[in-house]
Amino acid sequence: MKIGDSVIGGLSGRTIALIVLSVGMAFCILFFTAVRGYAAEPGGFVFMDLESSVKVLEQTVNSVSPAVVMVVSYDKSGAEIARGSGFFISREGQVIANASVVKDAYSAEVISEQTLYPDVAILSRADHLDMALLQVEADAVRFLNLDFAQKIKPGEKVLIIGKAPERKRTLSEGSISSVLEIDGGNGSILEVQIAPSLLPMTQAKDGPLLNVEGNFIGLTSARISELQNKDEIPLMPDSFKMTALSASAMKPLLAGQGDAVYLKRARSRVWTAWLGRQVKTFAISGFIILYSIGFPKLLALAFMVIVAISLIQWLFIKSKRRSTR
Repeated sequence: MKIGDSVIGGLSGRTIALIVLSVGMAFCILFFTAVRGYAAEPGGFVFMDLESSVKVLEQTVNSVSPAVVMVVSYDKSGAEIARGSGFFISREGQVIANASVVKDAYSAEVISEQTLYPDVAILSRADHLDMALLQVEADAVRFLNLDFAQKIKPGEKVLIIGKAPERKRTLSEGSISSVLEIDGGNGSILEVQIAPSLLPMTQAKDGPLLNVEGNFIGLTSARISELQNKDEIPLMPDSFKMTALSASAMKPLLAGQGDAVYLKRARSRVWTAWLGRQVKTFAISGFIILYSIGFPKLLALAFMVIVAISLIQWLFIKSKRRSTR
């Protein structure tokens, strides 16, 4: 008798090994099926590989970014004072941004991914919370919904999406490290611990604060740290801390709209500089494409275009002569 062929209870060792292996595989299948079913339930956990995580994050960024804008302010001489990220909160062009960006502004502009808005009005401001409500002449823009009932807890994963000076999208990922209630119960100050992002994007320094589903939960600010009265929380390596105001802190800002302050029309330098870079990039790309085609092929292509134009012109003239007879 060979090794592995011993008989136990009428069954060979090889048969018993196959039975144990089959039972183990069946158990694994049932376990992972149960896990997937639980993950689909509200509050269930989700196992997600890195590729799926990146795809979900890209979808969230692509969905939210059209509502995120860059606000730039200028003094009377046309020199830039400040710039920062903001976001649309209505289809009619209302924008929330940091009040420090438009402080002492003579003129300002709001720049989305596709459009420049040179006429800006300040509807209301809350300088102590570094928030301002702006208005531009827009129609049917993408916007973020304000959910004042959103419950925020420490440990919740969050995203910050902004705009870089080059009008590129910026992104920071992190988690809520603490929640501090503002006196009077008008919202909360959120402390966010930033960690390395999954996407190769420039790190966001400001902009709307969102949960992983892309829902707005707050506005980041570098000017509200003086409202905090607590010990510093040690940071993890390769991370830094940001502060934000919860969405509920914006209720007084929206309710306290008085006489609008209309700023002068801005002579955009940001838009002009961006357009110049785009033209330069297009010219370089075109040169590279033409160079890769090769000079002889380029001449042949030009000859074919001339022949095609001449043929179309000849047919047009011929048809015109027939119609006049």
